[in-house]
Amino acid sequence: MSSHEIIKFCYQTLAEQLHHEHPDIYKDPNHKPELAIALTCFEALCGFRLIAEIKYFLEGKAVSEIQSF
Repeated sequence: MSSHEIIKFCYQTLAEQLHHEHPDIYKDPNHKPELAIALTCFEALCGFRLIAEIKYFLEGKAVSEIQSF
């Protein structure tokens, strides 16, 4: 059994278990490995702001409503 097949089996088993234990939350018993494992090269966290921009907004400098907190 290849490592790809082992991972696929693990995801399928987990999906079935979660569906069985929490069918109201995990409605689909089928695994979705393409959602967890990149099949090709990809860029993670694409489109996120730079740390400096996030800090600027969190410090309340960009939005006056935040400054009152």
